[in-house]
Amino acid sequence: AVVFFDFAGVPQVPRSAEEERVFRGCLPHMGLLYSMFPTLILHEVLPGNHGYMESGWCFCEYQTAMLGGQLQEYSPGVHRALGVDEEAWGSLSDLQAFVSNVEAEVQQKVFHYAADAEDVRRIISGYALKRILLRGIESGDMDTLVSTVARLQEQGIAQSILDQPVNAALETPLHVAVRRANVRA
Repeated sequence: AVVFFDFAGVPQVPRSAEEERVFRGCLPHMGLLYSMFPTLILHEVLPGNHGYMESGWCFCEYQTAMLGGQLQEYSPGVHRALGVDEEAWGSLSDLQAFVSNVEAEVQQKVFHYAADAEDVRRIISGYALKRILLRGIESGDMDTLVSTVARLQEQGIAQSILDQPVNAALETPLHVAVRRANVRA
């Protein structure tokens, strides 16, 4: 069975004050769907519409699913189909290069509301930092952990990221650290 999730599942503009509150509460967590479950990228669009990767929100969904390792099952050839050069993006081990690439790329995307570009940049950056945090916990790399948590705190998303699951068992970073007996993390 396949379940379709989309950002359209939360209230869209124009929103009442209550709908805006719900939207802002849901938005940081919508990416969990793409990062935690196998994701099917339906990238074909009708003629006359901008392409999948030209859309800022589609780009966000793609990047979040990629960072979560969720493209292999249903979208194994999507990188090639979308013309994405994965090597050009750099690896997560060079966070600054990855974030710089994301920021540059987001500025080129199509958004119905230009202000959404900042939300997309924050979401992708947050998921990249979460993956780096997880790798630091798993490897016991304290320098990576300290610098990543500092960046999360600078961005004001530390608590949100630390509360989010990082794997199919729905473990948070703390659960992973305890399971791996990484008491320093």
